[in-house]
Amino acid sequence: MDEEVKCKICKSGEGLEFDEILEDVTGDLQVHYFCLLFSSDLSQNGPPDEGLRGFLPPDINKEIKRGARLKCTFCNRKGATVGCAVKKCTKSYHLACGTKNGSLHQFFDQYKSFCKTHRPLQKGVKTGGGKRTEK
Repeated sequence: MDEEVKCKICKSGEGLEFDEILEDVTGDLQVHYFCLLFSSDLSQNGPPDEGLRGFLPPDINKEIKRGARLKCTFCNRKGATVGCAVKKCTKSYHLACGTKNGSLHQFFDQYKSFCKTHRPLQKGVKTGGGKRTEK
């Protein structure tokens, strides 16, 4: 019987669309790539060909340990390493839970996540009649 491979960070086998589970050379460490990118206290400290796309196993294990203490704002399960990028906000969540609950994830630069309350809004664009429309 094959057991579903689960991410060691979010404790789930289900990731976002186009996400993938990465595995280290020992086979002991399996994580979603997007969980690596959006975990609040994790940085790429190695070159892209080292560790898991530049994320080093000791750093990943430290983030897994930190996540074991953090409960998701939405599902109340542990492993919630994604936090709202607004410093005063204390919400922590799993990437998938945040997505289901209106958070916004920026897939560029610093890979920030914003809860529904603090997500940035796009400014309206002026149309020919001088009215603003939301884009």
